Amino acid sequence: MLGFAAIGRALDAVAKRWLQRGKETDRQRRMSFDMRHLARAEEYEAQKEREREEAERVKQIRELCDTAVRAIYAALPTEKEMSDRLRYEGAELQLKLKTYGEEVTTREIVMWTQNRRETTDNPEYDEALVSVRKALLALSPYLLIQWGREKYPMESDLLKWIRQIKQFREAMPTSGTGSPLLDT
Repeated sequence: MLGFAAIGRALDAVAKRWLQRGKETDRQRRMSFDMRHLARAEEYEAQKEREREEAERVKQIRELCDTAVRAIYAALPTEKEMSDRLRYEGAELQLKLKTYGEEVTTREIVMWTQNRRETTDNPEYDEALVSVRKALLALSPYLLIQWGREKYPMESDLLKWIRQIKQFREAMPTSGTGSPLLDT
């Protein structure tokens, strides 16, 4: 009987070791699964945070675009008024010169008007252009708009800038997908 008891105890010890190993293996598998799951969850949260940040950045850039377009639209009437005044002065000069017998070409009148445009101070237009300059400066890391050498941009320049800004705004991503337009 002594032999059977020893065999029983030995088998019992082996069974306990197998059970212990099984429990240890299960615990390691659960830990491994938990670690993988935790890593995936952290990666997912990091991706969501990046998407939220990019969406916020896109929103800010869109607001900058809207502000720039509003500022340019606000400057258009002042520019039109100044241009109309200069055209009127140019036409008046042409008529005066014509009455004195001097022929002046349209090109000369245009050159005179452009020169007058640059040399004349226009405080209303200067004031309107302050907000345009600020808006374009804020937008400059994302979109390059050439101001040029002229003191006062013409209506065609302002409309071209509006078109560029609107095209840039349209090209921006609507969701949190990366875009080379936003890289600074």
